[in-house]
Amino acid sequence: MRFISLCVLILMSAYSFAQDFDKQNIYYQALKLHFEYIEEQHSKRPDLWIIASIYFIEEDYYTTIGFPDFIDKHKIQILSLPDIKEKTKNKKSINILAVRPALWEDGKLIINVIEFQYQEKETTTLMSM
Repeated sequence: MRFISLCVLILMSAYSFAQDFDKQNIYYQALKLHFEYIEEQHSKRPDLWIIASIYFIEEDYYTTIGFPDFIDKHKIQILSLPDIKEKTKNKKSINILAVRPALWEDGKLIINVIEFQYQEKETTTLMSM
């Protein structure tokens, strides 16, 4: 019984530590800098730059694992490919941010944050006679 209690205690403490996200994560920091850039541009040209109520982030095994729901005041939602397809049903389109894995270039660490728009293509069925 003592062994089971010890195992449960260890699992509970491991779970509580897993809830904390390391905000020094380089991909988190890259996305945070991207949001700061959007805010700066919005303050200069609010007619061209829009602050979204939620930012959709493309799921990536290396870059987005364990991201929190907010980066500063910006709400984010990590979307897998099936999630993206679900959100773009009925010819809707959504803007998505993609955080690409780090690269070394000329002695500098480069992390690309790419914004793109995704729209599910309408499929047509051809009938043959």
